[in-house]
Amino acid sequence: MSLPTRLAYSVRPGAQFGLLAAAASVTVMFVSTPFLIPELASHFDVTEGLAGGVSVAQVGAFAAINLFLPRFVRPSGRLLTIAAAGLVTANLLSVVAPSFPVLLVIRVFAGAGAGTLT
Repeated sequence: MSLPTRLAYSVRPGAQFGLLAAAASVTVMFVSTPFLIPELASHFDVTEGLAGGVSVAQVGAFAAINLFLPRFVRPSGRLLTIAAAGLVTANLLSVVAPSFPVLLVIRVFAGAGAGTLT
């Protein structure tokens, strides 16, 4: 994936705040996910292996979006704003997800938002 390279290029003098904020939010999302798996397993009464599906859903959607979206859409401020709003919405909805399958679907959208941001 080109995420590490993109993150390195985003931290340069004169980088736009939106770009830095997007890179930071995606990084925080992926770094924090493994620490949430035991709590998710306990909350939804599923095994930790199944709860790890949250990470698979996020990363899978992230990878798919990173692979295919640049072929069809040009980067723009509007796209960044829409992706950021979608990511924030998905993260907020994850807090109130009524069941584990619903949470997985929401995390797919979070991964897609993160992929679009990068």
